[in-house]
Amino acid sequence: MGSMEEEEAVAEVCGLCLAVPSRYTCSRCNVRFCSLPCYRGARHRSCSEAFYRRAVLEELRRRCPYTDATMRDILLRDWQSRATPGPEKWLSGSQEEEECPLEPEQSGGLDVPGGERQLWARLTPREKEEFQRLLRSGRIGALVPEWKPWWMIHEAAQLVQEEGINGVRGPASPGGESRPEDGEEERKHERVAAAQGKATRKAEHQGTSSEIALTHQKRRGEPHKGTSGVTEITGSLLQAKENMPPIPATIPRLSTLTQTPSPLVPFSVVNVLYAYTFSLKLYNGDLSEDLMLQEFCETVLGVSGVLNSRQIFSSTAEAMQAGVQAVLAGRYTSDPEGPSEAMKSVAHVLMGENKASQKNYTLAALSHLAGLLRNAKKLVEKECKKKLFEAQKKCEFLLAWANEHEDTLMLLAVEAQMEFKIHRDKLKEIEVITKELEKVWGSKKPPEKKVLIQELD
Repeated sequence: MGSMEEEEAVAEVCGLCLAVPSRYTCSRCNVRFCSLPCYRGARHRSCSEAFYRRAVLEELRRRCPYTDATMRDILLRDWQSRATPGPEKWLSGSQEEEECPLEPEQSGGLDVPGGERQLWARLTPREKEEFQRLLRSGRIGALVPEWKPWWMIHEAAQLVQEEGINGVRGPASPGGESRPEDGEEERKHERVAAAQGKATRKAEHQGTSSEIALTHQKRRGEPHKGTSGVTEITGSLLQAKENMPPIPATIPRLSTLTQTPSPLVPFSVVNVLYAYTFSLKLYNGDLSEDLMLQEFCETVLGVSGVLNSRQIFSSTAEAMQAGVQAVLAGRYTSDPEGPSEAMKSVAHVLMGENKASQKNYTLAALSHLAGLLRNAKKLVEKECKKKLFEAQKKCEFLLAWANEHEDTLMLLAVEAQMEFKIHRDKLKEIEVITKELEKVWGSKKPPEKKVLIQELD
């Protein structure tokens, strides 16, 4: 009996570092691992490099759909620039290389199937060497396009966070009702409205100034500087907007789910949105494979105390800080800015696209998460289905609440943005103190303690 328990305990340990409990399973070799550093480490390098190779080659093939004639012209031009002997010999050699399977030594010990094999064969030795160098250095991930979150698009009046809203911090009124004893909610509404008007005037002024500058440049025949960058950013954001999840046509009334919702429900929404935005950005918005969907839902449940353990929060700050601590404790990411960026994403979701449809982003996020949990439930074993089902129902309840409390979402957005700024300022202070200490120490570690008083015999 004891040996079986020991085997189960060993099975839960990371199969790469053998030090901490495992959280993930590699889709290629099925080894259990605990974090991204272990996944990229030396003991798993051959498998992780294969994953990155496939992702990059697929992206290259998508960006550069060369035909045979196009590739032949490229090779001819390359031969002419190198002045190598005989284009016929060059091309015939390339074709033979495409038809012959790559040996393990040629492919760096990695499996390059089908179309990837042909694309790999078309690379020159120098390009292959550069590719292998990127794999070894870990910088190959920079070639994979970064996913643009759909919640980053707002109209000018919604860019409240850019104006740095100041004022007294405090939890939003859960039911969207005013508090006559201190009038705090009325003052919050006034600050939000003032900031919205200021943002609108600033955006209109910037837009008019840009148009005037562009007109003068056209008259002088000068090229417009910076337009390409703005166009590229705008295009990527518009493309991200097209990826916004659909909102259900019918959402049940909150009264059919509960008669008296808790006044702490708004903070549950904040905590769930934090887990959703962090996890979706962690997986670069790609949940096309069943394994990635399962790992995404596992991450969401690990980050959100509301969905995993029915945790209750009494403020926006508490709900977001709980998510930050869960991310750090679970070592979900090696990006030091990942936890704080998720805080900013929560504010973007709560803010909505515009004032007329402010709740749409929150509804889209909650309905999307509920659907993902529903789909993941079909892929997991029986003992895991119950937890996913409960999390799905919790999201559907929060969806019904958000649909009827749109006025509270802006207050939550302001508080989320203020909490993000406070958290960011604390990180900057810690960074300054750390640099000062390292300067005093002369290294990144403090010097060893010396014995000040030693007892003599």
